[in-house]
Amino acid sequence: MNGSRIAAVGHYQPAKVLTNEDLAGMVDTSDEWIRSRVGIRTRHIAGPDEPVDELAAARRRQGARRRRARAR
Repeated sequence: MNGSRIAAVGHYQPAKVLTNEDLAGMVDTSDEWIRSRVGIRTRHIAGPDEPVDELAAARRRQGARRRRARAR
């Protein structure tokens, strides 16, 4: 072992939410069909103004806040 450790974890979900009902309006499916097969009810979709590096930075900031809060 090299002495590495996980100091904190964080996550970030884009603001836009796509529901199964939204999806059913786009393709031939239903909320019940999706939930019964994969268990998903909603998904968060990154918009064109949310590039991956900004999503990662938001997650990193959250992890840093949690790490500082635990250190107190």
